[in-house]
Amino acid sequence: MSLPLFIAEPAGYSGAVNAEGAGRVCAQIAFVLADGLPGANCAEDDVLAATAGFAPALLALDAAGNACWEVGTERVSPKDVDIASVEVVMWRNGEVVAQGSASVDPVRAVTELTREAAAADIRIAAAEVVFSGPCAAVEAAPGDEFIAEFAGLGSVSLLLS
Repeated sequence: MSLPLFIAEPAGYSGAVNAEGAGRVCAQIAFVLADGLPGANCAEDDVLAATAGFAPALLALDAAGNACWEVGTERVSPKDVDIASVEVVMWRNGEVVAQGSASVDPVRAVTELTREAAAADIRIAAAEVVFSGPCAAVEAAPGDEFIAEFAGLGSVSLLLS
């Protein structure tokens, strides 16, 4: 199982968007944390209790492992959505290019990431954002504009410049 990306930046932060050599853009569910996660003993209930809201997100990765991302402004309470069943539609330059949903339960993925991080003495703290893994992914190139619409979560856009 591949682990989701952990982004240790304040909620609402966007990575610098530089698409030189961009390879893929992935639609992701972002967990915006109100509280830190407990570490090695983290359970799925801990992840849900610590999450202030789910948000739509896009992540671009290039062949060198560089990343840029955008987290949407909408926040949906974990009490208001079945996050494991959220579906996404992705557009590239105005054309639908992918549709999908989480390949693994997003809450379980973040729980496993928290445990793996704890094993490396990394703590996931309040106000940080965790991506749960791709719901859909497509090829990308400089100049491409992406929009992802998540059912029940809202939308997010990313321009690779």
